[in-house]
Amino acid sequence: MEDRGQSKREFKHPRSPRPQKKAKSDEKSTGKEAIEAAVSFSKFIPLISEIGNVFNEILDLVEAAEHNKRTCGILRDRVNVAELAVRELRVRNKDKKDFFNSKNYKSLQNLVIIITRIKKFISDISQMKPLIKHIKAKNIEKTFVELCEEFDGYVKVLCFSIHLTTADELEQLRADQNDLADYLKEMVDGMNEMKSDANSMMLDVNDMRDDMNEIRDDMGSNAKEIKELLKNLSDQFSSTVVKVNTMNTTMEKFMNENLQNQTKIDNIFRTHSLNFCNYEADNNEKPRKNGRVTK
Repeated sequence: MEDRGQSKREFKHPRSPRPQKKAKSDEKSTGKEAIEAAVSFSKFIPLISEIGNVFNEILDLVEAAEHNKRTCGILRDRVNVAELAVRELRVRNKDKKDFFNSKNYKSLQNLVIIITRIKKFISDISQMKPLIKHIKAKNIEKTFVELCEEFDGYVKVLCFSIHLTTADELEQLRADQNDLADYLKEMVDGMNEMKSDANSMMLDVNDMRDDMNEIRDDMGSNAKEIKELLKNLSDQFSSTVVKVNTMNTTMEKFMNENLQNQTKIDNIFRTHSLNFCNYEADNNEKPRKNGRVTK
């Protein structure tokens, strides 16, 4: 009996390994923190640089935007928050060593991905050609909300400060949509007007073609008359030329004869001045009184 009692007591010997379990849990937690802390700042640098590069591209896209300018500006401001935060990390990395762990590294990778998608969305909705596919799918607001929510989620995990009101953003987005609708309406009206003008021009062209065909038919039926008329005109012209030539010849002959007659007249009535020695005295002339001629 004693042996049995002893065996029972020995069987009931304290068997609680819970403290050891707790120790293992603590070791596991400590190990996880050690792994997270082991991600060096140098691995974050390419991600930080990529966010800066994408943000600069977004600035260029927003500057050149033709449509949805408010919406593009909202997304730019969101990315600007992230860009400023990671730039601060780069400057003060020694003061923020706790940030550089595997969890934040993964979150920052995802943030780069969502920022790249935001850039693509801005590129699509800011210019008309790629914007058409979003208009047809009617998903601009849906995509905008999804991108903002996903972006905000990663920003929250990374503990970046962001103060934006979604309601105000949606109001601005819808204002962009109204502007776009007005623009498209004007474009459609302009196209309809151009179409109407084109139809009017086609009618004018058809009328001109009919007139040309009619003229061609008339010319075909009156070809003989036209040829005869042209022949008569040609004969009249030739006759006129002959008459003009005859008149010209006659006038030249007449002018030559006049010139010859004038020469004959000049020869007959040719005059020459007398020299002083050729003059003779007239003795019958009455003397002059006091050197003057008297009657």
